[in-house]
Amino acid sequence: MTRRTSAGAGVERFNDYANRLRAKYNKSSKGSSKNVRGHRRTVAGFSMVNQDSDSAYYTTLTIGTPPQSFNVILDTGSSDLWVADSNCQSTDIQYGSGEVLGELVEDVVTLGSFTIQKQVFLAVVELTSGLLDGTVSGLLGLAWPSIAATQSTPLWQALINNNQLDSPEFSFYITRFNDVVNVNTEEPG
Repeated sequence: MTRRTSAGAGVERFNDYANRLRAKYNKSSKGSSKNVRGHRRTVAGFSMVNQDSDSAYYTTLTIGTPPQSFNVILDTGSSDLWVADSNCQSTDIQYGSGEVLGELVEDVVTLGSFTIQKQVFLAVVELTSGLLDGTVSGLLGLAWPSIAATQSTPLWQALINNNQLDSPEFSFYITRFNDVVNVNTEEPG
């Protein structure tokens, strides 16, 4: 298997893109690794998996004490966090491709080096067959709070509200496998 590479594909080019966007929207930056107040930016690395040749991307987060790991789809089209559970029932969320049913709960949620002590999420007991593939057991919505079906604060917004991010910026570096032959079902993301 051969991965596609392009000239200038280093992480530095994404910093250049971010700086151009800041300039376009009149946001200032005092250097490539500092926020507008001159402090070091919060940077956290966590691994992602590219599932089914760019069909979906997922990462692992932990929930509870002691922490249990869950692979969750990173979804920019929804705002809710939900994971499969076997002990709850009552609320449901409709998607174009199916539905989930569960109960709103609150617990410690950790993504990379970020932790929210009382994150509200849906513990799902029923879901439409085929809604999740492989080792994925939930979904992490990355969209605006106004579209949260559960009316709870999205994890990324909770990170901002709890001053865990220096600025309200959140980004991912993802791989692409368009038109690449012999790609595994799950590849590093």
